[in-house]
Amino acid sequence: MSFRDPIPSQPISGSEAIRVVNSRAGTRNASTEGYRDAAVRYRWSPEWLVAITLIADFSFIVVSIELSTLLSDLFARDAVGDLIGNLALGATFAAVFIGILALRGGYKLDTLRHSRHQVRLVAGAVCIAFFLMGWFAFLSKTTATFSRLDLTVFFVVNLIGLTTLHWSVSGLLNSKLAKGELSLRRAVVIADGRQRNGDDFQDLLRRNGIEVVELIEVSPSQFRRDDYSLVCRHALERAQGALSHAQVDGVFLFLGWNDRRAIDEMRVALSGLPVPVHLFADVETERVLRRRHLSVGGMHGYELQRAPLDLVDRTLKRVFDVAVSVAALLLLGPLMVLIACAIRVEGGGTVIFRQKRKGFGGRPFDIYKFRTMTCTEDGAVVTQATRNDPRVTRIGAVLRKTSADELPQFVNVLMGHMSVCGPRPHAIAHDNLYDRIIARYAFRHHVKPGITGWAQVNGYRGETRDTAKMEARVEHDIWYVNNWSIWLDVRILLRTFLSGWVSPDAY
Repeated sequence: MSFRDPIPSQPISGSEAIRVVNSRAGTRNASTEGYRDAAVRYRWSPEWLVAITLIADFSFIVVSIELSTLLSDLFARDAVGDLIGNLALGATFAAVFIGILALRGGYKLDTLRHSRHQVRLVAGAVCIAFFLMGWFAFLSKTTATFSRLDLTVFFVVNLIGLTTLHWSVSGLLNSKLAKGELSLRRAVVIADGRQRNGDDFQDLLRRNGIEVVELIEVSPSQFRRDDYSLVCRHALERAQGALSHAQVDGVFLFLGWNDRRAIDEMRVALSGLPVPVHLFADVETERVLRRRHLSVGGMHGYELQRAPLDLVDRTLKRVFDVAVSVAALLLLGPLMVLIACAIRVEGGGTVIFRQKRKGFGGRPFDIYKFRTMTCTEDGAVVTQATRNDPRVTRIGAVLRKTSADELPQFVNVLMGHMSVCGPRPHAIAHDNLYDRIIARYAFRHHVKPGITGWAQVNGYRGETRDTAKMEARVEHDIWYVNNWSIWLDVRILLRTFLSGWVSPDAY
């Protein structure tokens, strides 16, 4: 019976419960044996992996000092190498580097698997170790022992070599795990079939180095209160059977956290096993635990809603906005003058259209745009532009198609009303409408509105003919607010320029 097999909809008796678990056991045992024989080729313990990486680091550093001397000899042929001194320097540097990297968690299994994080940690450890060694040599007045060229080459070789080594280890480790050719732990898994999908669930465990020795499926809410203890005892028997036939590193529980009784009974039933038992969060709880948390007197609170940007974030965003806006106005200034002249020649009247919009915190401000219509609506009712709208002028059609009518908003950015990147501001009449029918619509006002945004670079531009389109745009805006970083703004700006300002939905 797989995780996708139907679960009885009615409570069943104790004898029926035992039969259900036994029937699951028969099919699962057969599949587990096949998995055990076909999927796992090697089993390395985490301790061995860490030890191998440590030895590789130490060996590379010791060898690199001699390599550095040979390389420097190519530039300074009169250089004289001291083998004993070089080995002593290499061993000392290796000890300092390994100590720093270990203190920063660089040899933990989860860290070893992340290539980019490894590169950052290793590069930082090399720089810190080199600085500490140099400071010690300065204090002990031994800086003249080694040439500056030797030390420079030694630093560069270690910086490049060690980062490449750890990058390669991460790639090899992830490749072996993905193919099921590497097992780091063996575990008995007891899971609620409603919480985890069978194939995807096992594949996730395999890719993280977990060899499933025995997979026991239970469904706590489907059994009567008195009968669930029988299910726990039978799960214990299967776990004991797995321990007697294979080396098992632990028991993993994947049960719903809303059923505390089921968890407690399973914990008590497994308390006699001589292996650790780990309880994993269910799907809903994981979503909360991934969020930022705050500790107060030993209590932990998890962030359900991100606050508006703090002082540092606002400063970074403001510097970015001012720099981009000044550059845009200087580069596009002549084009904006030509656009203003064209609007004036075509029909006279005002060149700049002003309309009330809501900014940060819902505070209203006047947004600036090049006038593209024969009317200037800004009241309780504002009609969206539609395809072939008769109100749009000939120059206005070109401006709206290319989004050039938005260029004056760089002035809004310099005035502090807007940001370069952020949720697009809507007419106040539309804000009032959608605020009543779309949940969390007002959350968009946690940051300043933008000239371009995450929703726009993902295709949500132009007219919103129905509520579903606006809901999709709002979801993207909320994601932007919750995941903001300065690099996200850079990414949005680059995508805006690379994808062009022309859109079939802009008219």
